[in-house]
Amino acid sequence: MKKILTFYLLLFISCATGPKPAPSWVMDYPISPDAWIGIGNVTISGDEYQKLARNKAIEQIAAQIKVHIKSSLTIITTEVNYKLDQFYERLKETSLSGGVELFE
Repeated sequence: MKKILTFYLLLFISCATGPKPAPSWVMDYPISPDAWIGIGNVTISGDEYQKLARNKAIEQIAAQIKVHIKSSLTIITTEVNYKLDQFYERLKETSLSGGVELFE
């Protein structure tokens, strides 16, 4: 009986492990000049924890991206012999920039 009890006790102790430590890339945020990186960290509970983690990672990536849009419209009206002609000239400048700095 003692042998069986000892066996089950050793089996239980060997199977019972504590929580695994977080990977190094969670603590030391990875930096890459070629990619935007987002890390979503949530507690595993319920059915949608993966979706919540993915959304947090996407929010982190979105915080790294800056978009600047500048638009102007010029209307040129000419009149020759009581006839009006209008020309439109539209100029749109768009720039996209990003970095590893997080904006919160």
